[in-house]
Amino acid sequence: AKLTLYALDLSPSSRAVLVYLHALGLSDRVRAVSVSSIQALPPAVHKGCAKLPLLTASDGFEVWDAHAIVTYITEVYKPRAPGAGALSVPANAAEAAQVTQFLAYRQATLWPAVRDHVFGQLFPASPVCPVSRGPALTEYLDSAERRLAMELNRLDTVFLDDAAFLCGDRMTFADISCACALSLLDWVSSPAISHYPVVSAWLASVRALPKYAEVSKAHAQFASTPNDVQQGHFALALIE
Repeated sequence: AKLTLYALDLSPSSRAVLVYLHALGLSDRVRAVSVSSIQALPPAVHKGCAKLPLLTASDGFEVWDAHAIVTYITEVYKPRAPGAGALSVPANAAEAAQVTQFLAYRQATLWPAVRDHVFGQLFPASPVCPVSRGPALTEYLDSAERRLAMELNRLDTVFLDDAAFLCGDRMTFADISCACALSLLDWVSSPAISHYPVVSAWLASVRALPKYAEVSKAHAQFASTPNDVQQGHFALALIE
């Protein structure tokens, strides 16, 4: 069946899938449709799509969620990245379990810390921020900043302390997914990733992947105009 990926150009999850496809040379196997607005989606997708990214097949099959999509694509095409230091695909149950554990960490712990900090600063009236003014907002933002600092420190001193990547010596989709989540920190002035040298080097490795910069053009443009509230709320609504 022919596969089509519908991706939101500002979404870390969508970008992670697109980077993965390019890194493994699968971009010619899956047609990618990257959009900046819901209205740009085909009518059938626009009507029924609750989340992006969304993968559809010509036989009617569809699946959303970046991690589920990557699992499916990997199983269908069973890719193997060429060359030393290239992106690694799990070769056995133990390696797959390691990737899965960090994807779970990304969803349950890292992403909420990044999301609350970034959107709390940029869009305090958005649904992700339960308070919008006064001492309560200050307390909320301080708490979000502490949570994020704790996770950056955990990455810097625990998860990446004795290995170049989250699952060992070679990069996996877990690195791409976590790095794309952290990329939202480009939109705010603090914290400075340079204060976490191990994380900084790791992020640089992920961002050096083929097509990462191209896939991230909308993200980079948004980073330079972070007060676009309408676009920010749209990104929030469909970002995961």
